[in-house]
Amino acid sequence: MASAPPSFASLPTARLQDILVAAGRKEGRNTSLVCKRWRQAYFGEPRLWRRLEISGRKFERQRASRPHSEAAAWLAGKHCLLQRVGRFADELWIAACAAVGRIAAQSGGPGMPQLLACLDPSAVRTVVFRDVDGPTLGALSPFTRLRSLDLHQTPEDPALFAGLVGWLGSMPGLRKLSLSSEEGFAGGLAGIAGPTRLTSLSLHSEEAMQGAAQLTALSVLRHLSAGSLDGVSPARASCTRCSYSQDGPADDEDEGSSFGSQHLQPYPLRGRYLTLNDVSCSDEGGPPPPLLPPFLPPGQSLRGLNLWGEVPAAALQGCGAVLSSLTSLILGIREQREEGGEGAADAGSLLGVLLQQAPRLRQLQLTGGSELGGVLPDSLLQCTSLRYLGLDGLGLTSLPEGLRVLDLSRNPLPSLPPALSSATSLRQLSLARDGIASLEAASLSATLGNGRLQLLDLSGNEELSGVPGGSWLAGLRVLSLHDTGIHERPPSLEAAMHLTALKL
Repeated sequence: MASAPPSFASLPTARLQDILVAAGRKEGRNTSLVCKRWRQAYFGEPRLWRRLEISGRKFERQRASRPHSEAAAWLAGKHCLLQRVGRFADELWIAACAAVGRIAAQSGGPGMPQLLACLDPSAVRTVVFRDVDGPTLGALSPFTRLRSLDLHQTPEDPALFAGLVGWLGSMPGLRKLSLSSEEGFAGGLAGIAGPTRLTSLSLHSEEAMQGAAQLTALSVLRHLSAGSLDGVSPARASCTRCSYSQDGPADDEDEGSSFGSQHLQPYPLRGRYLTLNDVSCSDEGGPPPPLLPPFLPPGQSLRGLNLWGEVPAAALQGCGAVLSSLTSLILGIREQREEGGEGAADAGSLLGVLLQQAPRLRQLQLTGGSELGGVLPDSLLQCTSLRYLGLDGLGLTSLPEGLRVLDLSRNPLPSLPPALSSATSLRQLSLARDGIASLEAASLSATLGNGRLQLLDLSGNEELSGVPGGSWLAGLRVLSLHDTGIHERPPSLEAAMHLTALKL
């Protein structure tokens, strides 16, 4: 007897649900209309409903153009959906709570407390708010097993904020907390330090936040991102954004230029990392206290520092314990040079003070190098541990001998700087978007003729029309000519016997 041909009817439910998961929730919604079995498979598959969203934002923004019946139908449909799949949710996004409450009041439908009652409080691990009101906060009180909470627009009402702090105190498993507010935090920061097992904390406000010193109670904190802190930065110093990490820079931090899979920064940072943006520090009224120690947990030293702002050199004196293990430094110099070159001297002093206290520094990215007057200070030239150097807006005269990676991208360089000849250990060089129109064989041989260069990035030099041959090609492995006037492999590259990657 011949067997029946295969069909979707004989497909196991588990395989059918795998197909629905691969198709995604939106496409799966259409397939749920095929038959009762498919509908049950769609609404019964937990992987499709891990993340749920409750947002009345579209009715909040288009209140006049949307009829009352449409909003009421949306709310009823949302309630019905949550009743079917709410038990599967472990991540919840909530926005425009006031709009949901208004629709419920007008239509007599379920409000935010009734919607949240459809979820399993023991299963939800992540909640993201865009705003919050009293009824919603009260309905969330059973959700005490959260691991991550992200709350934009914290309540301005002190009583409501106190309720939020009380809720935080009932979550022993909370590890990640993010709070944002335009008006500051009504109750200060003292209560936020209650969940002492926090490992990641983000605090952002348009107003200065009081009581930041209380955050030292967070003994296991590994990541801190904060803005407009009062009580952490020392006297006569301000900082619009501070971030601290014990696991290296965050994903949005610039870790150097890259060409394909070849990174110009070959020393990935692993360890404590501090970013201070828009630092302003005054040295009027006597020397300022050390800038960096108050931003770190007691006894910690840094592996990486990203410092932007107008900072006098005196503010970085006495930071030797913090900088003793520093291996990566990104420095944005924003001081304007006064007549007579005083600004250049101040910028050089600032860099000198940092280098003097950072004997293990291997990577330096310097932005605003024009403030140095076009000359690298002796403290940098004598930095024997330095292996990566990135310069922006700086006319070179000399380089450290032990340098292996040099990033000169986005500098107005009509030709190769003669100073390259002093970097005898150079392995990787970026001259991207420098306005280079031509390269001369004699110049390349004089500056890079030892044959040790392995990576050269010339991308973005639109007027560049040719690459001469020579001894500098002997060790070259990677060459980028993307977005230049060169669209075919230059004949001169026949001498590049080790070239493995060419980008045109």
